[in-house]
Amino acid sequence: YLDRLLDGDRNSAADLAERSVQDGLPLQNLYLDVFQPAMREIGRLWQLNRITVAQEHFCTAATQAIMNGFVRRILQTPRNGLTVTAACLGGEFHEVGLRMVADLLELDGWNCSYVGGSVPVSDMIESLADKPPDLVAVSVTMTENVGAVVTFIDQLRRTPGLQRVPVLVGGRPFAISATLSTSVGADGCALDAATALSEARRLAGLPSTDTPNS
Repeated sequence: YLDRLLDGDRNSAADLAERSVQDGLPLQNLYLDVFQPAMREIGRLWQLNRITVAQEHFCTAATQAIMNGFVRRILQTPRNGLTVTAACLGGEFHEVGLRMVADLLELDGWNCSYVGGSVPVSDMIESLADKPPDLVAVSVTMTENVGAVVTFIDQLRRTPGLQRVPVLVGGRPFAISATLSTSVGADGCALDAATALSEARRLAGLPSTDTPNS
């Protein structure tokens, strides 16, 4: 899959993903064992200057487009009655990791409102106040955007009707510092998509599970 992306062949990568699922690969394994490690390797290659920003953007956009092709299957999963809102706050545009988490939660039965990247904190609070979810998941990749998470959680705890909504955080800054999630006031922290699922279930009071529903 990664080789095809690096060759600039999105259609071939999409065909490989689709055929794998048709041949029996559980959709959650496609996300956890193919999409996630491929995107991590893309990020590593970019940091080492072995691929260009344009290549990194292409691979990321291609993966998101391929993920879109599985939305119908994901939404056919039986619902568990729980809701989650997922967003990248402030100036954070790196959203593919959070999108994977959102899709895995949908596979687990959650109704996920995936807001996407670069969401202003004030707009996020206003949206949540209209219909409080059972969980909020936020992600940042760039350290300079951690401040937006701090502001968001502070405002969330001050807003009537939202004080008890748990917040799950994830992203590179939280992987670097083991205490950062506690410092910002989060209720849970996930360093990868699988952990995000288990943490979401814990915060919602659901029994733990090894893998989401297929």
